[in-house]
Amino acid sequence: MKDGGASAEFLLLAACCRWPTDATAIGKAAQTAIDWPRFAALAQRHRVQGFARIGLEAAAIAVPPGLVAAHRRQTARNLLLLDEAARIAAM
Repeated sequence: MKDGGASAEFLLLAACCRWPTDATAIGKAAQTAIDWPRFAALAQRHRVQGFARIGLEAAAIAVPPGLVAAHRRQTARNLLLLDEAARIAAM
């Protein structure tokens, strides 16, 4: 851990969540050893799988398969919730 106790995985995730996407910062954060299952778990915990996936892809870093699946599940859930919200609003 560095930066006041933040893990390399958390720092990479934070770099992926910056707007606009900064591929250089993401690449720099990924230069240390990354525990990819931990990275994916952090992305899921903070519900930022999409930002993580987009950031890694922008920096030309292979996206862990578990993160791709989690992002797809999150997207599907968001669409279901959006549909339900529209249904309720129409009532």
